[in-house]
Amino acid sequence: MNLYRWYYRVYWKFPHMQEMYANIPQYMIWDDHEIMDGWGSRTVGERLDILSRYFRADDPVTDQQIIDSMWNAARTAYFEYAHSHNPPTNIDKTMLKTPGQCIWDYGFVKGTTPFYVLDLRGHHDVDQPRNKLLGDAQIERFVEWLDSDAVKKSRIVFVVSSVPFVHWKSFVMTAGSLIDSLRDDLMDEWDHKSNHEERNFLLEKIFAALDAEGRTLVFLSGDVHCAAAFKLQHQNYRKANVFQITSSAISRMPAGMAVYAGIAKSGTLSGHEKVQFEHLFSHSEDKNFAIFHVNNSASVTVDLCWPGGTEGEAVIKTIQLK
Repeated sequence: MNLYRWYYRVYWKFPHMQEMYANIPQYMIWDDHEIMDGWGSRTVGERLDILSRYFRADDPVTDQQIIDSMWNAARTAYFEYAHSHNPPTNIDKTMLKTPGQCIWDYGFVKGTTPFYVLDLRGHHDVDQPRNKLLGDAQIERFVEWLDSDAVKKSRIVFVVSSVPFVHWKSFVMTAGSLIDSLRDDLMDEWDHKSNHEERNFLLEKIFAALDAEGRTLVFLSGDVHCAAAFKLQHQNYRKANVFQITSSAISRMPAGMAVYAGIAKSGTLSGHEKVQFEHLFSHSEDKNFAIFHVNNSASVTVDLCWPGGTEGEAVIKTIQLK
């Protein structure tokens, strides 16, 4: 338990991170590295295989107990350091002992604009027959949110998905899945074929909910160490506006120029022939961040920013979303 707490203290002690945390209000959501590399995209047996030699007992029963203890420690530390900043869900210290019942996803309203933050780790399980990323219960909560009064009344809504719905070219997903060191990372992606059914169900619900009044939904994502912007359109729901905005990472190394060629251009969404996406912008060479400007839930622009010049200036790419 204390090892996971120590990692939070180490990563959060850097002066620039502390300055940002002290001055910018935040809601948080975890990713695999808050638990175990590739958590959710590795089978039970694969988790045993990557268990550090430092911890491993070379006995399957004991090693599984170690992984279970890591999972318990990870969610406890995440609850203490990160989820405690978020709008309350059903979690307290007693609930942490039953991970299947913990709710880590949440919604909130800023001004008149609704947000929903999806949890892609707490119930992510590649061994499940369906809804491997979110789980059945979270899918139901999200669909209920789409039908809520707050969402219906707003022209613009935001959904946080730590992993983007569209980002890589299909050949990257296909070829990368054959490389063992990359396979778990790509299985995290909504565009991985193992997640198509779950992704397509969500997209159908989203486009249908937005179409009647031509409203806008913006996905906010990170994870891929790049900045990118896409627009998604559905052949059956022409009035709905869906955007994918990705910004990452402010504190990790960028993906680099070579990765730029692997970022998707415009085309048809793999595994869903009725959804087309338009590439609006991408940048993979620098650390970056995004700032959104929402005008009374009537219009929204995004500034994608990265360092440039000799005096620490920021280069800004502004994209009109609505």
